[in-house]
Amino acid sequence: MTKKINLSFGLFAAFSSVCVLGCASSLPSSTSKSNETIGPKQIFPLQVGNTYIMKKDYYSFKTGIYYMTAFDTTRIVDTERLNNQTYYVTNKKEIVIDAPDGYRSDKGRVLEAKYPGKVGDKYYYYTKINNYTPPDTTTGTWEIIDTNDLVTVPAGTFSCYKYRLEAIGKSGKLWLRSFDWWSPGFGLIKTETYHVDSSGNMPLFGKGELVKEELK
Repeated sequence: MTKKINLSFGLFAAFSSVCVLGCASSLPSSTSKSNETIGPKQIFPLQVGNTYIMKKDYYSFKTGIYYMTAFDTTRIVDTERLNNQTYYVTNKKEIVIDAPDGYRSDKGRVLEAKYPGKVGDKYYYYTKINNYTPPDTTTGTWEIIDTNDLVTVPAGTFSCYKYRLEAIGKSGKLWLRSFDWWSPGFGLIKTETYHVDSSGNMPLFGKGELVKEELK
C-alpha cells in the first residue's frame, strides 16, 4: 500500500505518547515538498539526515486546561552497530531501529509501534516517567485498533495505523490512555494522551501533530 504526502510550509512536532520529551525553543528554516511517494518498507523511516518536526500542545495533568505549545525536532545523526545490526542515533541520544516487528527504541528493547500488524494485535509496553509529578513507572498494553485511518495534520493527509495504549501506573490502576497514529513510510503523524483520574474522567494532557519532515 503506497502512501502519498503533500508537505506544507512549516514545522512538524512530535508529542511522545507517554513520556513528555524536551522541546526546541526556536523554529528551523522550512522547506516544502509536494506529491512525494514513499513505499511502506518501514513504519518510521530511519536514515542519517532524516528530520522530523512536530508541534506539541500541553495541558494541565489534572484539569486538562491548555497551558503551552512547543516544537520538537528529531533528527537522525549517526548509526551504531549493536549485536550485528545497524541502529540509528538521534539528536536526543536515543538509539532506535526498524526491526522486523516494527519500530523499537531503547536499543531495541521497547517496541513503540508494531508493524506490520492487524487490528487486534497487542503488545506490552514499559517506560519510566521522571518528569511527571509524582514520577511513575508505567506498564501497559498497546493495541492496533485500525490499519487504514485517514488523518489530516499540517504536513498533509496520511493513511495510518492507529494504536491505543492502556497504561497502568505503579498504583496498579489505569492512569493513561494514549492514541498514536503512525503512517508506514512516514512515521509518527499524530498522538493524543489522556490522564485517567480516580473518578474515571479523562482530561486531555498532551497532543502532537506532524508539521514537517525531511527524508533523505
